[in-house]
Amino acid sequence: MILKNLRRAAIVLGVGFLGLTNINLDAQSSVPVIFQNGWDSQSALGCGLSILLDGSAWDDYGPSSTCTNNVAAVTTAEKHDGTRSLQVNFYPDGTQNGPDFRIIQSLGGSQSQIYARWYVKYSNNWRWASSDHKVAIFGDSSSSQDVYFNVRGNGNGGQGRVAIHVIPSDTVFSDPTSNMSPGVWHLCEIRIVSGSNGRVEAKLDGRLLNLTAEAGRGASITNLNTGSNVSYIKLDTTYNAYSYPSSLGLTMQTWFDTVAVGTQGWIGGTSGSGGGGISGPTAPSNVRIVGS
Repeated sequence: MILKNLRRAAIVLGVGFLGLTNINLDAQSSVPVIFQNGWDSQSALGCGLSILLDGSAWDDYGPSSTCTNNVAAVTTAEKHDGTRSLQVNFYPDGTQNGPDFRIIQSLGGSQSQIYARWYVKYSNNWRWASSDHKVAIFGDSSSSQDVYFNVRGNGNGGQGRVAIHVIPSDTVFSDPTSNMSPGVWHLCEIRIVSGSNGRVEAKLDGRLLNLTAEAGRGASITNLNTGSNVSYIKLDTTYNAYSYPSSLGLTMQTWFDTVAVGTQGWIGGTSGSGGGGISGPTAPSNVRIVGS
């Protein structure tokens, strides 16, 4: 695949809920968004430039061998909303970082604050290594990669926890009580306030995470350098220490769906039809509670 421009190339290379029957989660959030996509615009399935980008909804993806090596495809086998989702395949190929698939979208300029939302699901046979697995990356208009939404393993084969890596402040924050379990759709959300006195907040399955410094310089997540602005969202699948699941001979999958970015508040979850995340999470702050 030919990348659209050198600047974009630099960036690219570098649930529903269970047990909450009285919450009305509207698939069309009342919070305005500047980007949203769930791979439902095209009729074709499989892998191809316009298929993965859902027409022109996304700017670009990589690597260029994605379709040749059957790394990613749009599928109807899994979905949270609509009828389709993006599937990424992880083969036991002995590589260092797995398929290393990524897909990127610019946000129409330099944003001083963003709220992002997406759903992710990992196959039932998924295994977390005791290292970081990238899920989403955010950066500024100079193509920097400033804030990472990662999952960090608690030991080979154990559960994964959310870990936020803020590069300009050289600090990793995590919530050891978060659980990115396989086999269910998880709602991931992040708020980034840009600047030298910025802040980062994150939610998993509607619950605001208690993020504390785990590694690095030990900055305060409510007052730290997060980069000069946010100009793109990149879904990423780089799997550090991929040799562990690869050595087990596992073929695993990740699915993404229902991505949205705004600037005015938490976007929250959607009703969906693909099943939910952890039972009994705290409701997103922008949902309307209705009587049963």
